[in-house]
Amino acid sequence: MTGILPGPGVFRTNLLQISARFMRPISKLIGSVSLGHRFLLGVGLGFLPCGLVYAALLRALATGSLLWGACTMVAFGAGTAGALLAVGMFSSALRARFQRVGTQLAAAGVMAMGAALILRGALPHLLQGVHAQHVCH
Repeated sequence: MTGILPGPGVFRTNLLQISARFMRPISKLIGSVSLGHRFLLGVGLGFLPCGLVYAALLRALATGSLLWGACTMVAFGAGTAGALLAVGMFSSALRARFQRVGTQLAAAGVMAMGAALILRGALPHLLQGVHAQHVCH
């Protein structure tokens, strides 16, 4: 994404052909105005891995009730809909300004998030070693 690594032949596999096999039927659902097709698309998208959705589903299951579980999922949907709408509108507004450098910005964002997650995971262990050195001396 950044253009730092050499061309496509180094790390590429046949991922485009694999994803095209799955995208053909989905593209028909995306372009359709049929309510049934849109429902199928929504159900399919519900199976995409998302930690927040899975956490909400576990909470809904923990209620032990069909009614309260449904209410939990409705509350989760209502709570996240505004944020998702805002992100969509914000990204659409930014697209016009940063279309040329968008890929590089996305790559920088992915790298920054990866570094933050690594640091978040490693920091407690690093601090534990520093704490143990001070206690021993």
